[in-house]
Amino acid sequence: MDNKRRGAQMNRSRPNHSGNHSRRPSSNQQRSPQRKSHSSSPAHAQKVAQKRRHPLSQRAQSTHGEAFVIDTSIIAGKRLTELITKRGMRGKIIIPDASVAELENQANKGHEVGFDGLDELAKLHELKNQFKLKVEFAPPRPSAHEIRFAKSGEIDALIRSLAYGRSATLVTSDFIQAKSAAAYGIRVWFVPSKQQQEKKSFFSFGKGSWT
Repeated sequence: MDNKRRGAQMNRSRPNHSGNHSRRPSSNQQRSPQRKSHSSSPAHAQKVAQKRRHPLSQRAQSTHGEAFVIDTSIIAGKRLTELITKRGMRGKIIIPDASVAELENQANKGHEVGFDGLDELAKLHELKNQFKLKVEFAPPRPSAHEIRFAKSGEIDALIRSLAYGRSATLVTSDFIQAKSAAAYGIRVWFVPSKQQQEKKSFFSFGKGSWT
């Protein structure tokens, strides 16, 4: 009896080499570590910030005798008067009907920016005679669909197309609009908005690089 018990204990203690023993999971079965999304990584955010700081031309190749297509951002930001009276913009000034429609839409919604832009256009007619400017309001006027999806870039695309077709310089304060126009080979005169200039001046304080 003792020998039988010992034999049974030895059999139970031996490793089981049969096909029923548990196997390690294969490399395909092992859970791979989750990859972090590049779009949420600090390195990606820094890369995007560097691209946003990429310099854009803040001067026109010539401020005289050219055709300038004025983006909505310039009109709404009340920069057009300044460009004419202080920065020497001369030649043909083309106001897209798309910009006027966008300003009308904002004014109808009670937004101050719409009224500011329309007032800026009214001043343009006074400056036209004083500085001997040619002013043209150019189609197309955007559809209701394009106005509704203005934030998606529908109206910006109409303005770029106008500048491209006229071989004109696009004047804008919209950074993305400027980058998109440059991608199409359109001449761009980028004019930072007053808020952008104030922000730059604030962060430049104490560094001796006031603009």
